[in-house]
Amino acid sequence: MGPVALSLAILCPLFIGGPMSAVQFLALHRTKMARMAADEANQKLEAMHAELMSLHSELVETNRRDSLTGILNRGAFMGELAKLSAAEKAGALFVLDADHFKSINDNHGHVEGDLVLKALTAAIAAKLPQGALFGRIGGEEFAVFVSALSTHAAFHHAENMRLNAETVRLYTRAGDLICPTISLGGVLLTGRFDVSEAMRIADTNLYRAKSEGRNKTVIGNLALAKAS
Repeated sequence: MGPVALSLAILCPLFIGGPMSAVQFLALHRTKMARMAADEANQKLEAMHAELMSLHSELVETNRRDSLTGILNRGAFMGELAKLSAAEKAGALFVLDADHFKSINDNHGHVEGDLVLKALTAAIAAKLPQGALFGRIGGEEFAVFVSALSTHAAFHHAENMRLNAETVRLYTRAGDLICPTISLGGVLLTGRFDVSEAMRIADTNLYRAKSEGRNKTVIGNLALAKAS
């Protein structure tokens, strides 16, 4: 091999290899950067997805809540009650009503009436056992479901709520004192029960409590609420 050929054999790979190595390095660097960018984009997408799921859950929960009191609204309460029936959860269902609430609104205004409902909600909630359902089912009317295996236990829960509601004292902007009370109608439920029938019986017993002087608990016939 002559000097020229030898020089070409040595120098050509060097001239060619340098640029090729640079090209390979740039290609690997670009691939690495692209992967990093893809990973970052995926992380951002996952974070956005988690945030959207969280916002969706918050929206769903907000739609289940009464806007004034923050407890379950009628639809959510009835839905949860149906689940308890399907699970054959034994307990007591109560329908509660703020006594003489129309006169509170008429005499003091709806703003004061709303404050009364909020205060009663807090007083009732303070005496509910863990796992109880509590909802506002319309106007000044509420509903509660608690675990209870006897009329005595159901009555105990009801009286705890009623007596704590008696402690509510509110002064209006005009300086008038409002001392609200509640009446309760209840029914004890065992096994799979008919939700509509259970509500009807509890509501009937509420009207009995109202007609017998208010600020009272009435628990009536239990067997009628069982589903056929």
